[in-house]
Amino acid sequence: MTLDKDQKTTKNTTDADKASAGGHAQAPTTGKAPRVARIEVDRDLCIGAESCVLVAPDAFKMDGERKAVVKETWRSLNDDTILTAAKACPTAAIFLYDEDGNQVYP
Repeated sequence: MTLDKDQKTTKNTTDADKASAGGHAQAPTTGKAPRVARIEVDRDLCIGAESCVLVAPDAFKMDGERKAVVKETWRSLNDDTILTAAKACPTAAIFLYDEDGNQVYP
């Protein structure tokens, strides 16, 4: 359930609603990006849009097959930037994991 800016009305949005609307279902946020310990790119999902590279060029680059790959320097970036880059992917090909191995995005 989400509240509008005035917090007068509510709207129920399910994960299925978000997915059917082209959005990505995700866990509720606390306003703080999750601690990212591992990044994976699903090469089958990656379409080479390069949005991740535009958002976080120190974390991602394109390889010879025009697929995103994670750079060794990704750890120099803050978690908010990594999450923003993952969210920028139009096919949700970037998966983020915390220190315990739990998937935190998407």
